This record gives sequence, C-alpha cells and structure tokens, in this order.
Amino acid sequence: MEELKSSKSNQTITLILTTLLTLLLSQTILPHGIIKNASAITTNNLGVYWDQNCTKLATSINWGVLSPGDNKSITLYIRNEDNANLKLTITIINWNPEKAKQYLTLSCKQNNTLIEPQKTLKIQLTLQVKQDTKDIKDFSFDIAFEGKNQTFLPTDINKDGRVDLIDIVLVAAAYGSKPGDPNWNEDADIDKNGIIDIIDVSLVARDYGKTS
Repeated sequence: MEELKSSKSNQTITLILTTLLTLLLSQTILPHGIIKNASAITTNNLGVYWDQNCTKLATSINWGVLSPGDNKSITLYIRNEDNANLKLTITIINWNPEKAKQYLTLSCKQNNTLIEPQKTLKIQLTLQVKQDTKDIKDFSFDIAFEGKNQTFLPTDINKDGRVDLIDIVLVAAAYGSKPGDPNWNEDADIDKNGIIDIIDVSLVARDYGKTS
C-alpha cells in the first residue's frame, strides 16, 4: 500500500539563501575574537521579504558584529508564490570550510511549516556562534528553503496533516458503505476494496496521532 500520497507530483520548489560571511577570528587579526559578516540572498519561486506586506524584498543579510558565544536573530517573511500548499523545509548546505559547521548553528523554529498558496509565513533565523570558535578565517554556507508539495498519510482522511479524532469520526460515519451509498466516502476506503469496513477503521486507529 502506498504509505504517502501527494496533492501533486513530486514537484519541489527551492529557494537558496546564500550566506557569505567573513569570519575574522585569528588572535593576531582580531584579539577580541569579533566576527564581521554579511549575507546575500537569491530566490526561486518563494519570495523573501523584510516586511509582512511583502513590499521590501530581502536581497542581503548583515548579521552585524558578533563575538564567540553570541546569538543573533533575523526576521524574514516567506511568501508561497505557487498555487499549491507547500511545506517549508530548511537545510544548511555547502559549508566552506567544512569545519565551520562545528562552531556555527543556524536554526529556525518555523521549519517544516505548511504555507498555503499566496500566503506569507513569518520566520526567525537564529545564528549561534559557539564560545570556543577558533582557527577559522573565512567561511560561507548556503541555506536552502524548499517548498515541498504537502503529502498526506492515506489514513489522514480530511487532509489536515494529522490522523486524529476527526478521521476516526469520518471513517465511522462511512462504515459499511459502498460507492453510490449516501454516506460513501472514497477517502475513507483506505485499502481501496470498494467498501468501508473494519480494515479501514483499524488502519486509521493504527496511525492515530501520526502527522504527515
């Protein structure tokens, strides 16, 4: 049985946020370990803006001046400019040098959030610099924002991203029905055998609490 089904094909919309930061951490250059940096943004099908009205396009980020042990947060607004629901997936790629990722962490609590078509999501990126950062002069990394088509578990009958009581109620309401019956619900026929039976109920119960 197919584990997941998608509202569209395996289309993936990707936004690459290229972060180019200069890390001057050598004790001979900056004895106090201050980090100077800047970031550049490129977009592809997902809009990145500084304001919730999406009038100020974000084309670059300046993280300001940071020292080892500091945290800095930046607020951005991501607009889904596609015509389908997209799940925002954020990954960090292309570390240069590779060891830089041992000392720097970029996080976002809004990762894996669903964005509806033409809707805007407020996100906060937080860059953390470890206290023991050392032996790095220059570095860069990319942040990949992927707008993936939302997929649903077959047992998520109402397609809200979670198998819960509503799905139990829906399969129960269609129990015993066949195509043509007034209470027939094709989505509740999990095993696609043409009848809503105990197998369908048990499958929904098995996945209860799971999320897409």
